[in-house]
Amino acid sequence: QPRFQFVPTFLSDLNVTEEVAAQCGNSVTCKFDSTVTGDRNIGSRTKITETSNTKDRQIFYNNPPEINAESKLMIIPSEKVVNFMLDVSDVDQEQPVNVEVIGVFNYVSSSPMSRIYTFELTLPNLDQLKRTKMEFRATDLMNATTKHPVAVHWCDCRSRDECVESNSFDSFVNLECACEAGYMGATCKDKIDHCNLQSCFPDVACSNSDTNSRQCGNCPKGFSGDGITCD
Repeated sequence: QPRFQFVPTFLSDLNVTEEVAAQCGNSVTCKFDSTVTGDRNIGSRTKITETSNTKDRQIFYNNPPEINAESKLMIIPSEKVVNFMLDVSDVDQEQPVNVEVIGVFNYVSSSPMSRIYTFELTLPNLDQLKRTKMEFRATDLMNATTKHPVAVHWCDCRSRDECVESNSFDSFVNLECACEAGYMGATCKDKIDHCNLQSCFPDVACSNSDTNSRQCGNCPKGFSGDGITCD
């Protein structure tokens, strides 16, 4: 009994018409199916399926962008605009990567040819800052997105140097203040009145000195001393 023998057919064995070639473009499977079946509609469906499968593979193997940036941003009330920088890379080298900030911020971004993105953020009022969550998002051409949350550290101290750093990554953190010499209060904005804390001898002029202490004048007529004690 003769055995069945299968002889494969290759595209090179077929006579592909100009119409099929124009319809299928570079799709070999489209040309093959259209020519073998004699039905160009089947070839068209093959091409659509092939294109869809190719895109699905690209999405599956695509890597999302990577963001390298600070996770905290210190803000003081006197600042109306602050700059924030991000290093954004795409291992698949798909350009451009779209980077945006989420939250109640008006912003202008610049993305030079390098991977560094600089955001110029216009700050909202304090109530809005407390209610919002700052987040940067980088999206590549395949719509893969990476999110980078940033904690807002609010410093209402007299100067930035008096802000006490916090390790908290809550969306909003109200920093405490460590007052420099000569200042007091929750925000270090009250200048210490040394004359009020410890007065000079009665009727002796008192002034606050640059050395964060009181300076007493001369003792009254008929008395001698340093102005603090007069005999």
